[in-house]
Amino acid sequence: MQKLNKILFLVGFIALLFSCTQEEKPIEIYVSQTAENEKGDGLSYTTVAEAVQKTSELKENSPEAHIIINILPGTYYLSESITIPPSLSNLTIKGTSASEVTLKGATPIQLDWQKYKDHMYVADVGQVSSFDQFVVNGKPQVLARYPNYDEAAQYWQGFAEDALSKERVASWKNPVGTYFHALHGGRWGGFHFRITGIDADGNPVFEGGHQNNRALNRTKYSEW
Repeated sequence: MQKLNKILFLVGFIALLFSCTQEEKPIEIYVSQTAENEKGDGLSYTTVAEAVQKTSELKENSPEAHIIINILPGTYYLSESITIPPSLSNLTIKGTSASEVTLKGATPIQLDWQKYKDHMYVADVGQVSSFDQFVVNGKPQVLARYPNYDEAAQYWQGFAEDALSKERVASWKNPVGTYFHALHGGRWGGFHFRITGIDADGNPVFEGGHQNNRALNRTKYSEW
């Protein structure tokens, strides 16, 4: 009987070892700028969104499958947020390295710059009408603001008490979407407003301004 128990234990151990070695291999998906990978298995896409969509399709048939999305070297632009729901559990997304893979929420555009006057150039940005940062050749640009950007200025690189004067407001062609910033007099906090329009008296209409829990009369202003 003791010998039989040893045999059964040995058989059971071998069966367990065999079952562990038979675990399904991860499903590999590749994202590259050319939609090609060295394995040639057909699971290659040019955007992360397409790869995540393919993952969703694979998970419908194999909910427990381990899927790996490999992002190959390059810069990839995201047109919308990537949502990873619970149904995509056991998903790994990895790039070749942090220095080789870049994901950006920006929209690349090619512009035809025309000289306007002096050192000013203009270009039509087409349908790209909503953005809060502008980068040219990898260098962030200063958006239109009042007062003009001054690197030597102590606060916000420039501030002015007449930022919301009626004369200043009247000079705006279209203020909707402009942000107004007010620095707390104690310089430990500030308020930030978005201008949504102009009322009948010529004053700006705001939303926001709840970023500080205490107010103070002495403030410094800037708007852009």
